[in-house]
Amino acid sequence: MDGIEGLKQAEQRANSPFGGHRPKGPNIMVNLRVSLEQLYKGQEASIDIKRNVLCPACRGSGAKDGERVKCDVCKGRGYNVVIQEFMNMRMQMQQPCHACGGKGHKPKHVCPRCNGARVVSERKTLVAMIERGMKDGATIVFEGEAEQHPDPNIMPGDVIAVVREVPHPIFTRDGDDLKMDMEISLREALLGFTRTIVHLDGHKVTIQNKPGHTTQPFEVQVIEGEGMPLHGTPSLKGNLHVKFIVKFPDSLSPSQQTAIKELLQPQ
Repeated sequence: MDGIEGLKQAEQRANSPFGGHRPKGPNIMVNLRVSLEQLYKGQEASIDIKRNVLCPACRGSGAKDGERVKCDVCKGRGYNVVIQEFMNMRMQMQQPCHACGGKGHKPKHVCPRCNGARVVSERKTLVAMIERGMKDGATIVFEGEAEQHPDPNIMPGDVIAVVREVPHPIFTRDGDDLKMDMEISLREALLGFTRTIVHLDGHKVTIQNKPGHTTQPFEVQVIEGEGMPLHGTPSLKGNLHVKFIVKFPDSLSPSQQTAIKELLQPQ
C-alpha cells in the first residue's frame, strides 16, 4: 500500500460515522475434517470457500467504467421525505431512497459483470496449519477472509475453521491419551507374547507380556509417552492404553483337554 492510498483510507476511517472503528460483516464457519494422523504429526490442510467480493470490473461501484450520475428520485440526497398521518397528525420522515439504495447516485450504465450488484461470487482456497495435538472443536481463524461488502465502512468478517476429528480404525483419542484394543490368543495370554504396532507417524511400538505373567481378559497395559502430543508443547505426549481381548478357542480336541487337565492339576 502506497502512502497516498494509506492516507485515503485513514481519511475515510476518520470521516466514518463509526469513529474509525468499522463494524465487521458476518463470519463464515466451516468444518475442517482432519485425520488423527494429521493431528498427531501436524500438517497443512486446504479449505475451499465461496464468498462475495467486490466486482473487479467496476471496483465495487456497480457502474460500467465507474461512471455514476445523481439519482433522479432523491436528487442526490440519498433519502426521500415521506408524510405519514397518525392520530390526525401529519409527520414528515426521512427514508433511504429505494432507487439508489440511499447512496444519492446510481450507475450511468450498469456494470455488465455484476449487473449493478457491486459484488460477484468467487471460490477461494485457504491453507490451514493443523498444529500437533489440536483437539476436536479447536478453531483456526482467517481474519478478514469472509465476504467483502460494497459499503467501505463495513469490514469483511472472518473465516473460522472448526477442527472435526475423523474416527480412526485402530486408535481412539481420550484427551491427550490414545486407546486401542489388541486381540491375543489364549496361548499368548498364558505364555507371553511380543507384538509390534505401527504408530500414527509410522514409528514402531513394541508391546509385550513376558513369559511367566498371564494376561487377563480386558487387562489394560499403559505405555507412557506414546499418546498424542500436547497442543502447545508437542515434545510432551500422553499415554497409550492397550486393552487385551483374549480370543478363546471355539473347541478343544480330546488330546488338548488331557494336556490342559494335566497342566492345571492342583499343586
